[in-house]
Amino acid sequence: LETPSTSGFDDNTVRLKLKTKENDHFSQSEFDTDLKTLIQDFDRVIPEISLVDQKIYITLRLWSKPIIHTIVWTGNEKIKVQALEKELGICAGTIFDRQSFNKAFHKLKNYYVKEGFFFSSLEYQTTLNPECNEVDINIIICEGRAGRIKKIIFSGLNSCEKNEILDLMVTKEYNFFTSWITNEGTYNEDAIAQDQFVILNYLQNKGY
Repeated sequence: LETPSTSGFDDNTVRLKLKTKENDHFSQSEFDTDLKTLIQDFDRVIPEISLVDQKIYITLRLWSKPIIHTIVWTGNEKIKVQALEKELGICAGTIFDRQSFNKAFHKLKNYYVKEGFFFSSLEYQTTLNPECNEVDINIIICEGRAGRIKKIIFSGLNSCEKNEILDLMVTKEYNFFTSWITNEGTYNEDAIAQDQFVILNYLQNKGY
């Protein structure tokens, strides 16, 4: 084990997970499977193989997954940190698993698009402290300009129905003079989904 272990490292426990066994014939396919198994539990796995007198000697260098020390958010102005933390679903003090974090980070990118920030860009940087095997994560956000709703158009409704539905809807057209105060007129996918339900309910109550 190449990193400090806080939980106690037992190499026999690792051996039990491997299909490759001492004094057995070597199988490359089984060994490849073993490496895939180990990478689920460790941050990095580097095998070293040597051949001496027709015998194979295998050394596995393992790095434990680090603990997240801090997550720092920079660049977010329109969306609060609390909302972003909830969407990410990963917090400091937990194990840093690259695959799981990348999946959560991709979800975070989609969240910004759903909120109407079509030109946003997000990236993250990690800084590892090898002495304590902890990682600091810096999430860098460039929100860009939020999508504005220029016009809402209805088809198949009369003017009275249009006005009544507009009053019920959360989604509004962008107004240059008032939207910077009310935040109305900004595209929001969840709000539009809610409005679709409101419109359907309105039409059903009208007998359609």
